[in-house]
Amino acid sequence: MNDLSIWALVIAAVSLGVSWLAYFRDKPNANVIVFKEAIFPGRRTDEKHMSINITNTGRRSLTISVVGYQHLWLYGKTAVIIADSPLPKKLYEGDDVICMFKRSAALKNGSWRGVAYVFASDTAGKQYRTNIAPFYLAWPHRFIGKLIGPFLRTSHRFKHRKDD
Repeated sequence: MNDLSIWALVIAAVSLGVSWLAYFRDKPNANVIVFKEAIFPGRRTDEKHMSINITNTGRRSLTISVVGYQHLWLYGKTAVIIADSPLPKKLYEGDDVICMFKRSAALKNGSWRGVAYVFASDTAGKQYRTNIAPFYLAWPHRFIGKLIGPFLRTSHRFKHRKDD
């Protein structure tokens, strides 16, 4: 091999690495933070609230359309939280949205028991999530969900074939 082909190979590898880093740096990404109990200053109510904060940590804008949670052992069953929240909301780089909910209206019996993770979904269908359950429950949940998920989707498709 001559020196020119070696330099071409080095330059191609470097440009591939730089473009790969630029892609992962510039893609839309969000950080979801859950506050299990939110306090309203100046109000004296017994009603417990919770707050879900979504921050765009990527460089591209994204539109958050849905906030919800996944049950721990009910695969394929998600609960979408509907309340007086400012959704859908377009987030640019560094923007955030705060969604406040009454715990009794958002969660079953107002308890976090049985919740695997809280997610925020954008209009492209990508989910950004944060775990609520401990890691020793969340990891098996995700592993088993990946194993049986395709079977659940197929059986659901056959069950509702006449709906198409």
